[in-house]
Amino acid sequence: SLDLARLFGTQVGIAIEHLFVIDELERATTRDELTGIGNRKHADALIQSLEEGDALILLDLDGFKEVNDTLGHAAGDQVLQDLSAHLRHCLRDSDTSARLGGDEFLIVARRAFADPLAVADRILIGWSNSGRSTTITAGGALHDPQVEPSMTFDRADQALYQAKGAGKNRAHMWYAGLGGRPSPNGRTPRTV
Repeated sequence: SLDLARLFGTQVGIAIEHLFVIDELERATTRDELTGIGNRKHADALIQSLEEGDALILLDLDGFKEVNDTLGHAAGDQVLQDLSAHLRHCLRDSDTSARLGGDEFLIVARRAFADPLAVADRILIGWSNSGRSTTITAGGALHDPQVEPSMTFDRADQALYQAKGAGKNRAHMWYAGLGGRPSPNGRTPRTV
């Protein structure tokens, strides 16, 4: 019976070790190697997991190409790593970030019913106050459970392009009540 207990203990240990390996493999397939936050695969899963009241916010670094062109790709990589660290610092425990690719990032702010623009503002203002050579433009949309998550992504993308067209370094939100046009929540567009 002691041999049976040892055999059982060994088997349990092996099973736990396998679970750790599987967890690490899963993490490796959903994490961006450079920044340590979620990668595109993780972003796609976040989009599909949207629930009513969740805000989807897209971020784009303004001036990132100039950093790469003038200071080199190592400096650009550092900016991306710094932004990822900034996002981890700014976001609530319930919020999640991922890198879509290049200098584009995605945030899912869970249960952001009251003011999704506040999430974007916190990110933009904190980044601007850090004295970086780049700024951030954001576009977002609240998820409506009556539409597909991909439509929420498209709406956030529309808001991002409107914010970039309005001068960058600002955040706009898409609101259905305004004829489907992106809007800064009835307020003056947020410019840092």
